[in-house]
Amino acid sequence: MSRKYSISMMCAQKDMLESALEFIVVHNGLIHIDIMDKDFSNFEGFDYEKIVWIRKKYPFAIMDVHIMSRHPEKYVRFCIDNRCDIISFHIEGDQKTAVLLAEIHEAGLKTGLAIKPDSKLDILYDYLNNVDLINVMTVYPGLAGQEFQKTELNKVVCLKNIKSQNGYTYDIEVDGSCNEKHFYMIEEAGADIFVMGASGLFDLSNSIDKAWEKMIAYTSVEPLIYLHADLVGNPLKEHIKAWLDINRLHYIDLYTDGLEEYPECARMLCKFVLENPRNCGILCCGTGIGMSMVSNKIPQIRAAVVSDCYSARMAKEHNNANVLCLGSRVVTKEKVYMILDIFFNSRYLYGKHTSRVERYEIKGH
Repeated sequence: MSRKYSISMMCAQKDMLESALEFIVVHNGLIHIDIMDKDFSNFEGFDYEKIVWIRKKYPFAIMDVHIMSRHPEKYVRFCIDNRCDIISFHIEGDQKTAVLLAEIHEAGLKTGLAIKPDSKLDILYDYLNNVDLINVMTVYPGLAGQEFQKTELNKVVCLKNIKSQNGYTYDIEVDGSCNEKHFYMIEEAGADIFVMGASGLFDLSNSIDKAWEKMIAYTSVEPLIYLHADLVGNPLKEHIKAWLDINRLHYIDLYTDGLEEYPECARMLCKFVLENPRNCGILCCGTGIGMSMVSNKIPQIRAAVVSDCYSARMAKEHNNANVLCLGSRVVTKEKVYMILDIFFNSRYLYGKHTSRVERYEIKGH
């Protein structure tokens, strides 16, 4: 996926603002500008002169404007007049949504709708075929530095599926606490544009070029798939490698001479999986049962024994499994290919499942 970064100007230090703008434009980033008024967020933030200045100084800069107002029509005309490339406003406002979207489109600019935490996704459905961007907020409108609302990523997953099923063309933007701690979740959920602010960019260094370098480093870490098997499971593992090669997925085979038994295989693989939250693992033995029992004793490992396609989907969507356990005496080559296809093309749904998954490990014992 080609990542797009929309850099929040609200979070830039004043002495870094001009150098940051120039750097972002050169590196093809979007300039994210928040417009807030007190009737929507209890905070106010809108600098008319700054938008005029940005457009005048950087005529080719892509301005991504996010209007947080109950009456966004008060600001849309100004944004149109200053050729703000993407103009998003909240679906929860009191505006005539279809009329406002049409006004922006008629000006030759891109339209967006934003949705805040706790709002139901279905209030967007009537407009998904007529917008260029959906901004999913993972914090509440207002000040920066709020707690990340992980359950809101369910909206991203659903929007990605709806887009694919209906041939829609909107980008999905995630706004709120996009940083090293949360980036992999946001990306895996299916976001296209990441709003980077204080914790995600500007706090990384006093120099914009060094901060940008660090941001690119943590957002570009590739996930790895680790494979291991005991002697009985090794033939199945070789079939799995063939499927991974066909699908161009990066993997590391930990199998050596087959002398290790499944408890040691499972512990070794889980150690590597836990090095990066994006990593996952596949373990093969006779049934997959022994591998899963050992793996699930290790904190933060969620191992699932899978022998059918439905379980493969549920393992990822509902349980966010990071280790797949398969049995060479249970599944055929053809069946395992179907299982892998479903598992690696499913996304964790977050939402109501998040609090359950977070209770898998009993604390205080």
